[in-house]
Amino acid sequence: MKSCLDQLGPIPSSGLGFLYFSTAFAPHAGSIATLARRLTGIDDWVGAGSDAVMAVGPRGPEVLGPEVSVDGAGSGPGVAMMILALPADSHRLIRLSPESPGGTPEPGLFDWMQSAGKPSAMFHADQPSRAAVQAAGSLRAVCGDIPGSAEPLALVGATVGDGAGPGAARPQICGVVAEGGATGVLFAGAARGISGLAQGCAPIGPVRWVSDADGGVVSGLDGHSARAAFHQDIGDLLARDPQRTQGFVFAGLIRGRNGSPAGRACNGQVIEPGDYAVASIVDPGGWPGGCQDAIRLTTDPAPGDGIVFVRRDQASAIAALDRMVDRLIRRAGRAHIRAAHLITCGDRATSIFGNPGIDFMRIADRLGPVPMIGFQADTPIMGETLYSRAAVLTLWTDNS
Repeated sequence: MKSCLDQLGPIPSSGLGFLYFSTAFAPHAGSIATLARRLTGIDDWVGAGSDAVMAVGPRGPEVLGPEVSVDGAGSGPGVAMMILALPADSHRLIRLSPESPGGTPEPGLFDWMQSAGKPSAMFHADQPSRAAVQAAGSLRAVCGDIPGSAEPLALVGATVGDGAGPGAARPQICGVVAEGGATGVLFAGAARGISGLAQGCAPIGPVRWVSDADGGVVSGLDGHSARAAFHQDIGDLLARDPQRTQGFVFAGLIRGRNGSPAGRACNGQVIEPGDYAVASIVDPGGWPGGCQDAIRLTTDPAPGDGIVFVRRDQASAIAALDRMVDRLIRRAGRAHIRAAHLITCGDRATSIFGNPGIDFMRIADRLGPVPMIGFQADTPIMGETLYSRAAVLTLWTDNS
């Protein structure tokens, strides 16, 4: 802990602290948070326990955790800290209890949000995925109640407790230790960062529209056989044995058509990673008793939704990560990037890269000497959608 604090450098007079720690330190989360507040003078801290924590400091990028391979051995547990210098009135901590995901806004929050100007949010949810999405919707609903707030809340977050299991609690930090529910921070418009999503996928065909579906079984795309469309997109060689696409080819689901990301993609524009949520194709070679024209997905598309078949492998993941970073750098323009925050999925580390921190190291190399913190989550969230095997990067510039 002392080593971590020593690397922080000069402490700003006001700001927001990010604090992530290995699950081995979960029993000491309260002491860690207390020390962070006492020794820095910064009262507002947010964070959570994680299997892998990451930071870029004076010693360069580091990734710590029992599953992190260093010369064939785990690196051991660790703590990562970063302080983002912000005006005192530029952010508010928020907590939604597990018993009441809608939450009860703290006194004065609505008044603050009215003057905040297009707020954004970052949160952690130690609860099942559906409840996490409900919490995300509740955060957006709170902002939607603000007079004059026409835009939906810009929201990024992650589930951090889905797979913890007994004895592996992942407490959250929201000023003090909080267990259960969702916790996070609301940023005023002037302090909001810019965020991007990388799913590790590359489309292998055009967007097709669901014309016939029942549950997760899709039998019609663009008014024709869904299986024929699948075979066309994967190519003749794989179509001879579609079962070989298991774990390699997926379906990207684009909800809705009119005025949605699906509609934009239909007009020939480039499909962005956030336009679709990735679902697995169950038994791509067919299943006993199944319709020969159908494919079966691990999600529930409806007629009018879009589907684009995508390839997911390490090369696609690296290319998608680079594109995301490049897009964010372009959005930052000439403004100096002063801090970065990464949420990366645990399944992404194991199934795509084989080791936590590969994407963090690559981003750190692209950004250069920018203070950066990150952690491995169960499932990243952007908006009200959970994205498996994805990474969400947020940058703050001199303009935020």
